[in-house]
Amino acid sequence: MAAVDAGEDLHVRLPGRFLSDGLEEARCLLASIRGRLGQVVAEGLRPTAGARVVLYLDLVGRIEGAVTDVDDGRFGVRIAAPPAKWLRLVRQFEMLARLPRGTVEDLRGFRRIASECPDTTLTRAGGEAAEGRITNLSRSGAAVLVGAAFEVGELVRLGTTQARVVRHIEGGVAVQFLRLLPLETFGPAYAP
Repeated sequence: MAAVDAGEDLHVRLPGRFLSDGLEEARCLLASIRGRLGQVVAEGLRPTAGARVVLYLDLVGRIEGAVTDVDDGRFGVRIAAPPAKWLRLVRQFEMLARLPRGTVEDLRGFRRIASECPDTTLTRAGGEAAEGRITNLSRSGAAVLVGAAFEVGELVRLGTTQARVVRHIEGGVAVQFLRLLPLETFGPAYAP
């Protein structure tokens, strides 16, 4: 039985943002999970109990649910997901919970490999694209040689994958994917 379904708290500390009816988008942090109940720390406004909420979590992606309670800078959410998606989420939560504290923000623990298709396009949120070349790739991010200047923190798309620029490297940028690439993306030779 998965720890998240066995009544144990998984401390995940996943940053992201949330949307709820009548509220503007706000930053948040999914702090822990127990079963399908998540505890979310929110900046600024918080949704009301019973409201539908959508969490966009870095590294995990979109999660929907209903607010169960609201208390002093936090709110609970009952995660709604079909069985296959829930199983995938549980696996991600458990893997992320096992990482040492602080590692989620800097997931260099994933093995890097050479890309089989290194030529790529790095596209800004406004649609402006720049040709680039991937020098290394992992489940959590990539290093990309690119002639155009990108700002640290800028949201981009690497090919079709949503990412954020996390630092400058010589001749390009390092990006962190907004959600981990599935292991199937890399084939059987890849081991995390």
